[in-house]
Amino acid sequence: MNENEELRKALEEAKRENHKLSDFLSRMSHEIRTPLNAIIGLSYLSKENESMPEKVYENLDKIEQSAHFLLSFVNDILSLSDLESGRIALDYDSIDIQDYFKALLLELKAKAEEKQIYFSSAIPQNMEGCYVFDEKLLTKAFRYLIDNAVKTTPSGGTISFVADILAESEEEMKLLVSISDNGLGIEETLLPKVFEPFEQLYGDSRTLHSGSGLELAITKNIVELINGEISVTGVKGIGTTFSITFSLKKERRSKKRPKVQEGDRRIFDFTGKRALIVEDSDINIEIAKNILLHKHFEVEVALNGEEAVTAFMGHEAGYYDVILMDIRMPIMDGLEATKRIRCMEERPDGRLIPIIAMTANAFEEDVKKSLEAGMNGHLSKPIDIQKMYALLDHLLNEEE
Repeated sequence: MNENEELRKALEEAKRENHKLSDFLSRMSHEIRTPLNAIIGLSYLSKENESMPEKVYENLDKIEQSAHFLLSFVNDILSLSDLESGRIALDYDSIDIQDYFKALLLELKAKAEEKQIYFSSAIPQNMEGCYVFDEKLLTKAFRYLIDNAVKTTPSGGTISFVADILAESEEEMKLLVSISDNGLGIEETLLPKVFEPFEQLYGDSRTLHSGSGLELAITKNIVELINGEISVTGVKGIGTTFSITFSLKKERRSKKRPKVQEGDRRIFDFTGKRALIVEDSDINIEIAKNILLHKHFEVEVALNGEEAVTAFMGHEAGYYDVILMDIRMPIMDGLEATKRIRCMEERPDGRLIPIIAMTANAFEEDVKKSLEAGMNGHLSKPIDIQKMYALLDHLLNEEE
């Protein structure tokens, strides 16, 4: 066997192993998200009962918080696996850099102030124009660093976010961003281990500042993915500073970004609207139905994609205002059902009705498949209920 043949076989074996890992993680994610959807959904619906005893409400709140922590842990495992295996492709967009940092700093300041921590920031006034970068990934890195600072800084402490321009040309700008706190700090001997997964940096006090233990490892992988560098300095009992250097390519054209409202708490009312839920799980049907009824939807149910197509065909145009479609179902899955509805020559309204994926399939490729099939949006289970209401409001009310 020659060297090329050995390399080819080794590459094929590596691809097979990578596929097995991806399949395992996808199934694990799906199976964990499905019961989490029930826990979070039923907790939310129960808490909406105004006659709920205060102690029961508090217990439900703790259940919901624990479920969200488990969800965050699952998401972090998947993120780190994707980053380390190279399965993440950068999603470049043209962003106004001043607008980006203004929005980012408002969010980070709110995180700190929730714990009564003083937050300061400094951004160069001459940092302006549009730059091309993956906004979602870069923001995740900054969020994790601020989360770490908030967890390890006591109330009354301080956190600072400082950005400096190291170099600038007609093509790109090199930045240094430093995030500092006067919290617990880190022993010098532990500094080389800061970015290792599950590393216990704060001794027994770590239980008071819990996270998945993967946040800093994910941050390092994100920074390296964008060809940047990250470093840390700190003194135990004094504080910690994380520094990131990275470059952004300039873009002459700007793309206006829709503003995403985190934790949107608007009052929604869908009186007169009818939704078709397409779902094969009884518990998920109950949850989705009650979430919609809570905001005055009329609701009907189909148990698989074939039933959804039949229900849509069996009523006149405009009978349904929106379809909420699961993906993994027996007989006909949600992707195939969506394609059939979109391609009905005898029903031109099939190309227009909003169809939203509501599924435990949560990978980026899953979102891409949903959109390619013709869906208008993708909600991953467990459902973020306020985000669901906001998306429905956007599709049904704002676009009228």
